[in-house]
Amino acid sequence: MNQNMLMAVNLSLFTLAMAALPSGSRVRLHPVAIKTQMRASATGGQSEIVPYKFVRKFRLPKRGNPMFVVISVEPTRFVRKEITRLAQQLNRDFSEEPRLWVEIMDDERIAQHVPPAGEYYGWYMSSKRGEYHLNRSTGVEYIQFSTTRKKPWNQVTLNLGRVPAKRLKDKRQRKE
Repeated sequence: MNQNMLMAVNLSLFTLAMAALPSGSRVRLHPVAIKTQMRASATGGQSEIVPYKFVRKFRLPKRGNPMFVVISVEPTRFVRKEITRLAQQLNRDFSEEPRLWVEIMDDERIAQHVPPAGEYYGWYMSSKRGEYHLNRSTGVEYIQFSTTRKKPWNQVTLNLGRVPAKRLKDKRQRKE
């Protein structure tokens, strides 16, 4: 990958982050480190984990914003059992984060080099296979994914946390 393309990708990500900020805000960017998570699970002798590649992360500086992370997972891993283990693993790996938003991609090159906005948005979305959301203060934890590449990334939703009473109350009021 040449240097100019990397600069264009970084600039696109920065522009996307800045568009979401109110005017006058500052952005603290964290360096992107690519590493493979290959830790053995510490629970119940379960030796098999779902390997993923950590591609990028950033957080907007406003207090309470979630950590935004992009990871890539092999396309063969998008089955209910393995995605459930991936969600548990992400919860453990980012245990210090109060709020987490993870985009799960099935192509490492696209996840690493293609910005999620602008003219490359279609390319980015073609590789996106799911999202994982975690909010430790409210207990909300869920993962959405698609079993095959051509289907919507939110085809399957697994609720792993508790459903806040407010959401249940709102749903009940709509039905009445």
